[in-house]
Amino acid sequence: MRYQTHFRLTLVLAAALALGCGGDDVVEPPVATSAVVVPAAVNLVALQERAGFQATIHDQNGQVMPGAPVTWSTSDPSVVTVDATGTAVSVGNGRAQVAAASGNAMASASVAVAQRGAVVEVDWGGPRLLLGDSVQATLPVANDPNGHRVAPARITWTTSDPAIATVDTDGWVRTVGPGQVRIGIDVGGFVAARDYSVELDPGFLEVALTLPPNARDIGAHLSIHGPIDIPGIEGPAVDSVHAADYELYRSRATAPTQIIIAGPLSSGPVLEFWVPHRPLLAQYRVQLLQIAGEDYALRDLAGYSIHISP
Repeated sequence: MRYQTHFRLTLVLAAALALGCGGDDVVEPPVATSAVVVPAAVNLVALQERAGFQATIHDQNGQVMPGAPVTWSTSDPSVVTVDATGTAVSVGNGRAQVAAASGNAMASASVAVAQRGAVVEVDWGGPRLLLGDSVQATLPVANDPNGHRVAPARITWTTSDPAIATVDTDGWVRTVGPGQVRIGIDVGGFVAARDYSVELDPGFLEVALTLPPNARDIGAHLSIHGPIDIPGIEGPAVDSVHAADYELYRSRATAPTQIIIAGPLSSGPVLEFWVPHRPLLAQYRVQLLQIAGEDYALRDLAGYSIHISP
């Protein structure tokens, strides 16, 4: 009996010890501790373009937590939105972060939206421009791959020579000097260009004189006042003079440069000066030339009219 009682006591103590040791191995519930979002970065080239993200949540032991609830958010809803499934949609050009959170775990991915021109039409206007002209190149169609208008910030205008023509952010081409120039445009990677020829605006300066009575050896004197800052034009900017039976003198030794027509003038339109650029006409001065032997004297004309013909 004593042996059996001792044996039973030993079993009870062993069982108690076993239960006591089992109490130290309590299993903790999983806690969301870290997260990973894939893909880590996406580039979108059109508005209303979609990108899907997935989040993997890990517990404190590094184990994946399938079915862990995830909340999605965006750092800039004017660039990209995101729904409860992790689907992001581009709504504007720029950069933003799409984040996934679950408990204390959070991770994010970067989204860059930059519209790319896919269907672009440019109305350039005529390739020939006169010096002083302005023309606006317009974009009737400038759409991204999803058919949305490309934002102005994604449109860049360029000129190959600002000394001939400039272009602003609205596509206004303004001529500055004669020559050949290329105007280009970049619509989110869609590149196009147009070559323009900037030419002078020629015309005729027709001078009609009212002469004093009994005029004999009378001439006309033409000079230009003020600087000429147009490349390719020198002196008085007169290439030829149509005046039959008149003697033409060009003097480049004095300032301003002169052109002198001498001979027996009659009343009415007698002189036509071919000028290469009409806006310079305001700088011309016409005077009457009184010739006496080898000498001549200049005086302002008592009356004359100027007519410009194309």
